[in-house]
Amino acid sequence: MIYFSMAFHQHQPVGNFDHVIEHCYRQAYLPFLNVLKRHPAIKVSLHYSGPLLKWIERHHPEFFIQLKAMVKKGQVELMAGGFYEPILPILSHQDKLDQIKKMVEYINTHFDYQPRGLWLAERVWEPHLVAPITKCGLEYIILDDSHLKETGLEDDQLHGYYITEDEGYCLNVFPSSMRLRYTMPFAPPEETIEYLRQIAANGDGLLVQVGDDGEKFGSWPHTYQTVYEEGWLERFFSRLEDNSDWLAVVNHSAYIDQYKPLGNVYLPTASYAEMMEWALPTKARLDYMNAQGQMEHNPTCKRFLKGGFWRNFLVKYPESNNMHKKMLYVSHQVAQLARQGNSSASLEPAKDELQQAQCNCAYWHGVFGGLYLPHLRHAIYRHLIESELKLDRLRHEQPHWVEFEQLDLLKDGSTSLLINTDIFNLYFNLDAGGSIFEWDYKPKAINLLDNFSRQHEAYHEEIKQLVGHEEVNTEGPKSIHNIRNLKEQGLNHFLSYDRYRRSSLLDHFLAPETDIKAFMECKYAEQGDFINQTYDYSKSQKGAQLKLTLFREGAVNGQPVRIDKVLRLAAGAGLAEIEYQLHNLSHEPQELWFGVEFNLNPLCLDGTFFEGDAIRGGWQDALQADKQTRWKLVVRDLGLKLNMSSSKPAGVWCFPIYTVSQAESGYERVYQGSSILFHWRLKLTAGRNWRVKLNTQLLHT
Repeated sequence: MIYFSMAFHQHQPVGNFDHVIEHCYRQAYLPFLNVLKRHPAIKVSLHYSGPLLKWIERHHPEFFIQLKAMVKKGQVELMAGGFYEPILPILSHQDKLDQIKKMVEYINTHFDYQPRGLWLAERVWEPHLVAPITKCGLEYIILDDSHLKETGLEDDQLHGYYITEDEGYCLNVFPSSMRLRYTMPFAPPEETIEYLRQIAANGDGLLVQVGDDGEKFGSWPHTYQTVYEEGWLERFFSRLEDNSDWLAVVNHSAYIDQYKPLGNVYLPTASYAEMMEWALPTKARLDYMNAQGQMEHNPTCKRFLKGGFWRNFLVKYPESNNMHKKMLYVSHQVAQLARQGNSSASLEPAKDELQQAQCNCAYWHGVFGGLYLPHLRHAIYRHLIESELKLDRLRHEQPHWVEFEQLDLLKDGSTSLLINTDIFNLYFNLDAGGSIFEWDYKPKAINLLDNFSRQHEAYHEEIKQLVGHEEVNTEGPKSIHNIRNLKEQGLNHFLSYDRYRRSSLLDHFLAPETDIKAFMECKYAEQGDFINQTYDYSKSQKGAQLKLTLFREGAVNGQPVRIDKVLRLAAGAGLAEIEYQLHNLSHEPQELWFGVEFNLNPLCLDGTFFEGDAIRGGWQDALQADKQTRWKLVVRDLGLKLNMSSSKPAGVWCFPIYTVSQAESGYERVYQGSSILFHWRLKLTAGRNWRVKLNTQLLHT
């Protein structure tokens, strides 16, 4: 007799659309449970993330009744996790504990059940996780078999579970079969049964275990037809039952109670193989893919070929690092107020908002992962800002105030300046051109600079090869990892790459031949040395009014030029004045084409438009006009209006930024914000200055 354990993980990210979750519920979550109910001898471990549980509780409470009955009968074992499905290693120690305890308490309350296992989000493992997991009363986790193979273990040594230890704490580790991840449900059920039969020939008491996403059973492309309409899942469970004389289907806790571990194992940092590939920088990923191909027929060596480290997503994508470090900053504020004696009850609303912002999906990118999806990034910032608003009420007795702070917020050696008021958060990076990289408008809990820069991805090379060719699927459903198709033609025309992060207050000196198309595609000459260079600053404050001056002495066409940009704002107002001063420090006159770039992503698209003195267009339009003194962005769905004005008539270029990215159903184009360039052609005699004021005012209903 051998044993077979199955774990299925169901998750929907914070900020996902209701209609998307409803589709997954009807295509995967509900039909899976209905089929399982008809096969009471089949026992499984199920994990539902906190965001999904809360959604089901609101929209389909009847599902809880059915699930609770199956838990009570012992057919379903519920697994815990971090409640809002965070990548646990990147949280503070206390936040790890809080996330896990919240999930354990939720399962206790709603299902009258004490979980023993933890589903580790994206199977991102680091050795220090043993202590926080076991401190929450949990006994086991499920990792890919590749995690254990990296230690030197062979396939025939993985038919059970191991103990890993850290700081004297011990945790059971089940290896999940990568082979079965690719055959279920993409190969006939008999193929899995035959594989299990081969294992059975090696002895009694052995365990084969698979843990994977529940969405692949119905909501992945084309799988609903195969899994339910054609009956794959029904047949699979029936085949398991038909072979019960030599094959027992058990949940994980039952196996732990009956069999001892195979031994000790100390695991390296890892995730599933695809994730570690996605975490690599683009050139390294291309090299890795080439190495994989060369080792395709040498599995002995291939199993030691390892990709990157999950945390390097925070290096690969500055936008991910921005969200993560903002999250840590807010987490530190929560902890600081707790140390100052604020009660747990008073901090709980802010903590819950923080925890929602720790949901992993918007922090990384691969076939899955939502870093490229603006609505998921928007949700992270919304919850972080809501958390800050709740903390503000605990920290400030006065309704209006201004705070200033200098620190290395991004933890990359750069200098950040933070201006925090009751209305705004403004984050400046002195080492990236004195730019604003985050602009939070608190009344609407929105980061107006939630943009995403265009960068070269390894799969862009495949997109170029697919141009003009449409995939024809004649082989039934495929794993998402094998789907290669263009969701629209002409995607190759959007493969432009940025030389700097798409932030705001970026200072350009353009070459005379530059046009809007060249600027859009980042195929123009920069005549100054101000982009991505270091600025200095001075600051003065009188009560609730603050003045910040950012300045740099650089060069344009080899001639010395100084830029001063002076920001003035006051508490309690959505108004900020930005004054630019250009100083010709040379002994010769200079002809300059100077521009100030803003990048904005208001997200709500349908009712969003831009309007100047004499032009108007939607978010998808490329606009250009001369002699503009007023410009506004209107986001009707948010009831938000951004008014911008210039004291000197300016040329304006406005255009959308699109990325081309990989998703479950193929390659797609995604709107990542709009770029607005205010520009002036001017002549400066030797030693003279030029000034312009740009006023910004945010209004909301």
